[in-house]
Amino acid sequence: MNHDQMVFVAGFLFGFFTAGIAGAILGRMGLARNAINAPNRPMIVPTQNTPRDVLNTAAAALRRFVFWLLVFIAFVMMAFLLFYTFVVGNPLDLLNLFS
Repeated sequence: MNHDQMVFVAGFLFGFFTAGIAGAILGRMGLARNAINAPNRPMIVPTQNTPRDVLNTAAAALRRFVFWLLVFIAFVMMAFLLFYTFVVGNPLDLLNLFS
């Protein structure tokens, strides 16, 4: 396997791994976002939850959504730095772009 093929395979695996993690995080964010909107939906099925329970669940879902949003932002930043390190070599060169 020559160098170009190894770079292609490494890039493919990195992209596949990154997309899988990003998809899992975004899926959890979607579930939390769905639970956030629960108090705004009509209740058509009898439930044992009180309205306060529904609001507490929605508040907890909002906290989970913010947590997963921060995790996603950190993951994207780390993936960008790792990719930049592979392409350029030194991540500290990125700081020279702004000076």
